[in-house]
Amino acid sequence: IGCGTECVISESGLVTVTDLGDGVEARLTVGTTRTGYDAGTAWMTGTALNAALDPVLGTPTPTADGFTVQIDNFGALGDFDLAPVATFAGDQPAGAEIDGAGLVTVSDVPAGTVGDLVVTSSQVGYNDGTGTTSQKSLEAAHVPTYGDLVQTATGYQVTLTNFDESDDFTWTIAGTTEPGQAVLDDETGIITVTNLNDGAESTITVRATQVDYAVGESTFTSGALYAARNPAFATPTRTADGFTVQITNYLADFDWDGTATVTADPVVISDSGLVTVTGLDPDTASTLTVTSNREGYLEGTDSVASGSLLAAYVPVFGEPVADYDGFEVVITNYDANYVWQASATNTDDPIVVGTDGIVVVTGVSPGITSVLTVTTTKADYADGVDSVEGTAILGAALTPIIGASTSTAVGFDAQIENYRSGFTWESSVTGSGSATISSNGFMSVTGLAPGTAATVTVTTSRTGYAGGTATVSGVSDRAVPPAPVPTAPARPTITNVKVKNKKKNKSKAIITYARGSDNGAPILGAKLFCKQKGSKKTVTASSTSLKLKAKKLVAKKKYVCTVTTFNAFGSSAPSAKKKFKVKGKGN
Repeated sequence: IGCGTECVISESGLVTVTDLGDGVEARLTVGTTRTGYDAGTAWMTGTALNAALDPVLGTPTPTADGFTVQIDNFGALGDFDLAPVATFAGDQPAGAEIDGAGLVTVSDVPAGTVGDLVVTSSQVGYNDGTGTTSQKSLEAAHVPTYGDLVQTATGYQVTLTNFDESDDFTWTIAGTTEPGQAVLDDETGIITVTNLNDGAESTITVRATQVDYAVGESTFTSGALYAARNPAFATPTRTADGFTVQITNYLADFDWDGTATVTADPVVISDSGLVTVTGLDPDTASTLTVTSNREGYLEGTDSVASGSLLAAYVPVFGEPVADYDGFEVVITNYDANYVWQASATNTDDPIVVGTDGIVVVTGVSPGITSVLTVTTTKADYADGVDSVEGTAILGAALTPIIGASTSTAVGFDAQIENYRSGFTWESSVTGSGSATISSNGFMSVTGLAPGTAATVTVTTSRTGYAGGTATVSGVSDRAVPPAPVPTAPARPTITNVKVKNKKKNKSKAIITYARGSDNGAPILGAKLFCKQKGSKKTVTASSTSLKLKAKKLVAKKKYVCTVTTFNAFGSSAPSAKKKFKVKGKGN
């Protein structure tokens, strides 16, 4: 078998024609020979493939996660199928897409890593074409981060924490929301925003760029401080060791602090904004300075001057002189240029300081101590205050005078001959009896057994008086046996319960009982009370006989019954409880 010098026939009969030009048509003739056989031939025509059209890739442009590259002959490849394949680190797959204009985008490549791209072109009748390129992706973006913030009256300052003046990045303010104006200090990395009104906010956009790096960009928002709340003061009120003043524009949302001159005492500011300055000597001037602070606000401050009152004029007392209803004392340093006021304990009488400085305290009970307090006042002076004690003369004891006792069935009676109201009269009895004293001094002793003697001790007491005491003895009348007094019957006893079971609620029970003692009066009858367990329902019955009938009992229910008897003097106590169950006979 032979086909000429430009073709090769394999052992399996595959004929390969070579050395044809791109797209050239040729005729192939194959002949066969064998001893003893006629020679055989056959022919055919075929065409070589057209030359491949390779994609021509332009200069790649790096991106944050890969690169882009233009297929420069994309128009000529319009009828070809284009297939992009991207990898990195040898065989790691990356993303690759071709848009409608022939721009290839390679993605999913780590920052700072070389990505490889192969674009294959194919079409029937043509050899496959390829275009290749490689490009390193951009280094990771240097995204601005922010640290210390300081708000100001017209804006704020914030520090870039990853700024370094010696690095190769270019730092810029890419945007600022109006009306803010931002400036970046390229030596310190501090951004200053100005031109804001009280409390107004502005957002800055900061960008860090460098060749072969992705663009780093971030935003930060803050605002200017609100206007300060400067303290406003009412008129100060001077005190003995300082002064007080109200902050009229006080708000609890602010932190308030104060200092004052010429004192080591701390300044106290109450929850209502009242400022108290202490620790000043009399008639000493001081300046109070108060500050207000709140997050997001400028510090407020203001001052007010005041001072302490002149020294107090303190009363000086002579020796008190006791009287029957109080005492008298002289103020030895009395000065009519001051206003004098007085009060005293243990009396309701008004106390007046005389123009001669003498104070008379009245209305005090004998033997009782009263505390007199005198206060001096005068404009621009501290109040002067001092006290002195005095005691009223003690009254003599009132000793009870008790007349002869008169026996009674349960004790004895006696009259207190010198009884006086205004004193407290108390009595105690030896033995088992008790005594009462009426409002006219009549004393009655009761609770003694017949023929029993007893002694009563009577005492008198009154504030400001010594105590008085006296005794009297007596004996009760001997006993006369009284006739028995009839009472209610004694408690009965339930002796038998007989239940007659019927349908539904028609069962009944016959309760037999035994009477207790009649206690001196005939028993008139008995009452039955049967309470259904688990219900408020109670069945009752009455009878003069020794048997009581409980009717309309509910089948299959338990009952608890008691019986009471009665006579003309009342009802007995209930009998002991008797329990039983109604069985019933169905519906």
